[in-house]
Amino acid sequence: MKGGVRIILALFIAVARSEIHSSGPSAGSTQDKEKVVCAGRNCDRIETDVGLNILQVNTVQKKGPDREDSRKVASKVQIGVDSTVREDAMMKSKVMHESNSGPVFKTTTITFNDEAFKSTMYTEICPKAASYMVECYRREVDGKCEEYMKFENQAQFEQYIRNDFFWASKALLDSFRESATYTGYSDMNEDQFLNEKKDAEKVIAACKEPFPFPKPDNNKICYRDLNWATYLRLGYWGKDNCVCGDQICEKEAGAALAATQEPWRSAWQSSCTVTQCPL
Repeated sequence: MKGGVRIILALFIAVARSEIHSSGPSAGSTQDKEKVVCAGRNCDRIETDVGLNILQVNTVQKKGPDREDSRKVASKVQIGVDSTVREDAMMKSKVMHESNSGPVFKTTTITFNDEAFKSTMYTEICPKAASYMVECYRREVDGKCEEYMKFENQAQFEQYIRNDFFWASKALLDSFRESATYTGYSDMNEDQFLNEKKDAEKVIAACKEPFPFPKPDNNKICYRDLNWATYLRLGYWGKDNCVCGDQICEKEAGAALAATQEPWRSAWQSSCTVTQCPL
């Protein structure tokens, strides 16, 4: 009976591989190399499904009498596949839930170890941060800065804190860590948020639609695209497809070229028209 099961398995795997090669993307294509999350890890979807099938069958072969093996092989294999599909669906459902969870309200308190850093905090970091949320308010209390924030949903808040505040340049983050501390983020309900914002100062976002994302090291420059805005924590800076191609806007005439290093600044100057940010 074990020999019969091995023959069936060999045929099953051969057919699966044949279907994969006939219907899958061509070798070397983007789809062929793309990795997806399945069963809680990064892996190739096709290889994982077949691998789980083989793993489940081998596990069954080691247990129970031969008669039980032949009777339960098919159901055990299906359980393995179903588990993968079910876990993927649960992960997608979690993302959808966070995206549709409704507004999220947070508060934090910043303590300044260096009073001179307040100017950088208020003019550079706070407006940049406000661009990644719905509303932001602040109030000074005993020399400290209390902030009250509204996010569209949990997903937006998690994006805001992702990768150690990916929207700020390394230089700004280093300056913050040297000159200030913060208490982390505590939850607020909507009533608390509305009450605190009444007599607090509203923080104006550095950028707005259709260029909502500020350059990580320069609030005078705004991007259309999030990934380009946060590229290497400095912002992508190609000439024709970005700076001079309507993918950024500048809040002050000449700001983009002023931020361009030589020799490119001189080379671009005569042929580069930068979009001006809407008022």
